[in-house]
Amino acid sequence: MTRIKRLDLWQAITDGIVADYKRLDHACDAAMKAGAMDSNGPLYEAIWRSFQGMLERIDEDGWINWFIYDNDCGKKQREAKGCGKRGMTPIKTSRHLARLIVEHEEHSRENAGSDAPGATETK
Repeated sequence: MTRIKRLDLWQAITDGIVADYKRLDHACDAAMKAGAMDSNGPLYEAIWRSFQGMLERIDEDGWINWFIYDNDCGKKQREAKGCGKRGMTPIKTSRHLARLIVEHEEHSRENAGSDAPGATETK
């Protein structure tokens, strides 16, 4: 698969997951406001445990998880550095995140079997 296709794929994956996260978050907030769900209850925990389980399977390196929770889906514009030559850069969009993920994949393939460090980010 070409680099552009991998960028497009990771952007589409991220866009879908972020959209699902926002819908779930909105639905849970509405249910809690209506008194139909407790944030400490089993339904709330099951919903978010399932979402997190899916996310961990797709996002082995944790970048989408970081983008959603630590970077507030890009709103915080936190900076991260992939494994390429580029320095720290703000991650504002799913396309920025896709570039970071693809850089990490490329670095991992180039250094398969070595003790090379993975991508880094600032929090």
